[in-house]
Amino acid sequence: NKNLDLVIEALSQLPDCHLLIAGSVNSSTQRPIEFYRGLAERFGVSQRCHWWTRHIDDHEVAAAHMAADLAVLTYSSRYYSASAAFS
Repeated sequence: NKNLDLVIEALSQLPDCHLLIAGSVNSSTQRPIEFYRGLAERFGVSQRCHWWTRHIDDHEVAAAHMAADLAVLTYSSRYYSASAAFS
């Protein structure tokens, strides 16, 4: 319910952009990260996707946000999390 598939697909239309996918998979109801890696391959954007698939500490969160030009939060209304993306 994070709609990461939509972001990966959109990346194919933005040739100068890179995507950082950060955080650990905490739920067995989420699609496995391999699904999204395959999707990135299929859309031809895998070289522009960067995967931090682990717990991200506060220092890294801050550094990633400072380095980014844009943060994309595409959660559906069905997604519930205790995540603090902008703490």
